[in-house]
Amino acid sequence: MASYLAPRLERIEQAYYPSPDDLWTAIRDEIKEAMTMFIPKRQTKRKDSRPWITKRLHRLIKKKNQLYKRCKRKGTLHLEKRYNMYRHLVQKLLRKQQADYVDRLFTDEEKPKDQLSKLFWTCVKHRRSPASANIGPLKRGNSLVTSAKERAEMFNNQFISVFSDQTEKIDYNEMTLQATMKDIIIDRNGVHKQLASLDPAKACVPDGICPRVS
Repeated sequence: MASYLAPRLERIEQAYYPSPDDLWTAIRDEIKEAMTMFIPKRQTKRKDSRPWITKRLHRLIKKKNQLYKRCKRKGTLHLEKRYNMYRHLVQKLLRKQQADYVDRLFTDEEKPKDQLSKLFWTCVKHRRSPASANIGPLKRGNSLVTSAKERAEMFNNQFISVFSDQTEKIDYNEMTLQATMKDIIIDRNGVHKQLASLDPAKACVPDGICPRVS
């Protein structure tokens, strides 16, 4: 990967870019392309940490999701009633199974204590996980909204609606700056020092480049 990037970064260094943002964009694109070519990736699914869900509940949840898709696609009253029936049934059984599971942790005397302790902390971990705190479907008019993007837009529109429009516009061109800032000087040693201080075990930064690559 280093031998692949070296000549490309050298060409970028010799080229002219009108602004630091354009220069960084060119460097970032080359690094991302190298990451795609040389770093293997594997997408894994999140392990379900809800041990109280039985096979019957899995089938009911799958049936509920299928009915929701059909209801969203066709929108008939009959499908909506069936979906609501399965939704209430799944919700009721989920709560009952979870309550029974927690009760067994404190009343089951046949299992060893270390196994019960492991099951207990599995339950606690699930309650702390973001998956257990997901926002449910929101209702907009006569339809349910489940897409994360659409729900975020609904919350954003609600947030914007509580503020009034700004009537007085500020002309920033007429404003005079009272203080000036000295020029920022960036050299190789400073950049190298900042890159060396990155923790390779941390997650990717917003630009998508892993600290290990940096």
